[in-house]
Amino acid sequence: MADDARSPTPFDARIRVDMGVFEPDQTCWSRAVSRYGLILEDAQGVKAGDMVWLHLHVPNAGVIEATAVIRRSPALAGGLQVEFSMFMRGAHTVWESYIDSVSWQSGSGRERRVWPRHDAVTFLVRASDQEWRSGNISLGGVFLPSKLLLPAGTPVALELVHPDTQDAMSLEARVARLQPGDDGAPRGMGVEFLGITDELRDALRAFIAAGDPEDAPPEDVDPTDAPEPGLPTG
Repeated sequence: MADDARSPTPFDARIRVDMGVFEPDQTCWSRAVSRYGLILEDAQGVKAGDMVWLHLHVPNAGVIEATAVIRRSPALAGGLQVEFSMFMRGAHTVWESYIDSVSWQSGSGRERRVWPRHDAVTFLVRASDQEWRSGNISLGGVFLPSKLLLPAGTPVALELVHPDTQDAMSLEARVARLQPGDDGAPRGMGVEFLGITDELRDALRAFIAAGDPEDAPPEDVDPTDAPEPGLPTG
């Protein structure tokens, strides 16, 4: 799919798209997304060259608007390919953040490992001039309750300060998930630690348990049974 929707890197993703020539008059779903466009399934009544209006239902960000051009017939095997022409009212930034998130969670990012989460200890977490109190923490990441949400994919250099010992540990990380808090769950960011080697994992486990050995995160569990790293348990 190297040339699909003008993107060097399209990602498999299914989002709702309302589309129409003058205004959205049908609902379809994406097969793939990129910075420059989408591949849509089940679109009807449009042909190559048509200018269309899109309402994109971006996960955790709401609905954004854009105009686009149809680049291939829906009869082709690749699906209906649309190329963005213009985003409305700052929507481009929202879309870029979404693509960063999809990229990070895809196979083109890094291999993701799911860790059991733990909330016995609340850490002071610093990054540049920002400070948070941690929510759930695991050997793979930490949830940071926050009104200010950094874009998904943002790299951050974290310093964790243990509340009992005041010891500090520095970790490279990246914003992996955003939780807007509009469904009753706490607003915040799931931040994933980077470069977690076996040695660093042991060091992090010891750091978390410095106040009390019972505070150490549990051993690994089956990833199919565990929630994603750094996100609230409920």
